Amino acid sequence: MVARLASPELAMPEPTDVEVGTVYRILGKEVSVRTDSKTFACSLRGRLFTGDGSGERNQLAVGDRVELTPLSSSKGVIHAVLPRSTAIVRQVGKRKLSLQVLAANVDQIVIVSALERPRFKVGLIDRFLVIAHDASIAAALCLNKIDLGDDQALVEARAELELYRTLGYPVIFTSAKTEAGHDELRALLKDKRSVLTGHSGVGKSKLAAAIQPGLHLSSAGVDRHGKGRHTTTASTLFSLDFGGELVDTPGVRELSLGHIERRKLAEGFIEFRPLLHQCHFASCSHIPEPHCAVKEAVEDKKIARKRYDSYCRLYEELG
Repeated sequence: MVARLASPELAMPEPTDVEVGTVYRILGKEVSVRTDSKTFACSLRGRLFTGDGSGERNQLAVGDRVELTPLSSSKGVIHAVLPRSTAIVRQVGKRKLSLQVLAANVDQIVIVSALERPRFKVGLIDRFLVIAHDASIAAALCLNKIDLGDDQALVEARAELELYRTLGYPVIFTSAKTEAGHDELRALLKDKRSVLTGHSGVGKSKLAAAIQPGLHLSSAGVDRHGKGRHTTTASTLFSLDFGGELVDTPGVRELSLGHIERRKLAEGFIEFRPLLHQCHFASCSHIPEPHCAVKEAVEDKKIARKRYDSYCRLYEELG
């Protein structure tokens, strides 16, 4: 379904000179669009809607393919959004129907954490993995700032993240300062449209600038309490010299999964999936029920207790 402009009083004449492009930056109501031959600064007259009742907060997202009518050599008006292949969505606020599309038409999400300042939390990683599965997007993990902390901290972090590697997720260790892991990261991003996301202050923008010379992204680091400060205020799509595209998104401090159906949460835990139809009860929540294949796998140490505990916390949160 193609989204069209609402607000009849602002409707434009049927366009005769239409170009198709990709949204690469959104700042307020100004949308930057790149076509095959040029870029346009496009304003939105009225609002775009999908017409599916999804409750999306921003009807346009970086990565969207759009139809626009040029007004000059550098300005245009968007009048249609083409169907998305994928979309990374999160809930904002407490209303379940208040959703925000972080990026559209992406191939993979790279979840960036930091060894220190702020120290990584596997709980946030698990939340992002659930969102990636819900969007049918591949996921990878990146532990940044490995030049911080002592050797023991890095050893412990590697051990904790090894679990995710055994589950099939690529895991890389990087430093914008020492260039550690940059070749691995470039190989991971090559020829794909990827999203860098994670907690505020983990160094996403510095890392992006380090692997792509010429990017000038601001970075505010962390405050005196060790919490990330928001620096990136809008998602931006960049072309990579070595092939592929990268979306740098604003960092998050909290990540709600309120838009995920509770009964589908277990599907976001990759190691649970082969067992979901082996439980005694078809509607098993994998928490209080007896004869649960997932709980039996936890007891047999085939599923890590930490991951199961993370699932239980998220399940209760969605109640």
